[in-house]
Formats: sequence, C-alpha cells, structure tokens
Amino acid sequence: MDLLILFFTGLRWQDIVDILLNSYILFRLYVLFRGTNVIRMIMAIAMLWMLERMAVNMGLIVTSWAMQGIIAVAALIIIIVFRNEIAGVLQTRNFKSFFWGFPQRQVQTPVDIKRWCKAVFPGRASSPGRCC
Repeated sequence: MDLLILFFTGLRWQDIVDILLNSYILFRLYVLFRGTNVIRMIMAIAMLWMLERMAVNMGLIVTSWAMQGIIAVAALIIIIVFRNEIAGVLQTRNFKSFFWGFPQRQVQTPVDIKRWCKAVFPGRASSPGRCC
C-alpha cells in the first residue's frame, strides 16, 4: 500500500497529460484502422517489440540488435505494402471527423430499397416522409 501511495505522490500533472494524450492517439489509430489488415501487422510489430524488450532485459545483446533491425524493416514494409489501404483510411472529407468521429463504413444492401418499396407499395406517390 505504501508503494502505491509513493507512486501517486511522485506523479506530476505533466505525466497525466502525457498518458491521456498518448492513450487518445492510440485509440484513434485503432478506430481508424479497425477491420483492416494494417491493424494485424501493427499488432505483430508490437509483439516483436515486446520480444525485443525481453531480450534486452535478459542481456541478449545480439538478439535485441537483430530484433531492432527486423522491426525497422517491418515498419517500412508495412507502409509500402499497405499504402493504398492506409491512404483510404486517412482520406477524410472532414478533418474534424478524423480526430473526433468514427469512420463511416458503407454497408451494401442486397436489395435496392427504392425498388423494393415501389414493388411492395405500387400505388403510393413519392413524398417526403413516406417509403417511396
């Protein structure tokens, strides 16, 4: 308990702002890239980074150097291979929605609603507030 109190007394307001800012940036990246192949590759790089950190803590110098090289090359390969997918996610019409909104995925319906409505209700005229 004393260790927890000691941790919170040493916490500055800048640390809290830093944690909140980085958390929000990571959350927005996750929201933007969710459902794409890029997010899987980013997770793979994160796992490689964790393995590299474990190698450093165990004193495996050559292994950590090799892992650092693999991570750097993998990051470049991801940018090159998935450039079209990344560009599609980052192309927004509204800059505000890039930071605050959720990306709108277009859902394709198998039936054209307008044609279906006219087939079901053939006698109705097109007017606001009605189906057809």
